[in-house]
Amino acid sequence: FVRVGFDERERSGIITHPYILAQFSYAYNSSPIHRGVFLTRHLLGRTLKSPPIAVSFENQNLDPSLSMREKVTQVTKASNCMSCHEIINSLGFSLENYDAIGRWRVSENNKNIDSTSEYETSSGEKISLEGSRSLAEFIANDPQSHKAFIKTMFEYMIKQPIQAYGPQTLDELYDSFRKSNFNCKALLVDVICIASMKGVQQKDL
Repeated sequence: FVRVGFDERERSGIITHPYILAQFSYAYNSSPIHRGVFLTRHLLGRTLKSPPIAVSFENQNLDPSLSMREKVTQVTKASNCMSCHEIINSLGFSLENYDAIGRWRVSENNKNIDSTSEYETSSGEKISLEGSRSLAEFIANDPQSHKAFIKTMFEYMIKQPIQAYGPQTLDELYDSFRKSNFNCKALLVDVICIASMKGVQQKDL
């Protein structure tokens, strides 16, 4: 094994780690859909409905001269698809500078990569994204993303839904996390304390 260095201009934290990018790709192509679903559900904490009609992405049946972005746009353009893909695609397209195994690229099929998009938040705010760095900055500063992280951390540690500890638990942990300047060690302690104290209270009832 040898240490590998990346150009800082081409990497933006964990969302551009080759392992993550490769896991949510096809064997020989990037997958804006898989990457977008992962970002939507696990980093932004948003819920996606099951598609009304399952449509498989059959790359071999699409024009090989098209970029992956163009193919995804073509396959998901129906209005009943765009209710979710308006979210999914905008996030996935932000990572199109990375190929199937997470290598940086600036072109595909002799076409320049377009990694710009517009993402609409759950509150209706429209955010302009210009690739992975602006996506990472948005996630890092988004309260809903912070809450999604807290929820995931809590349920990983406690092995129970966070809602089982009361409807205010997530907000309480978020307020404490924010006041600690998003200190993860402090969050771990808070999770243990809240789960222990509320667990005792519930047993005493």
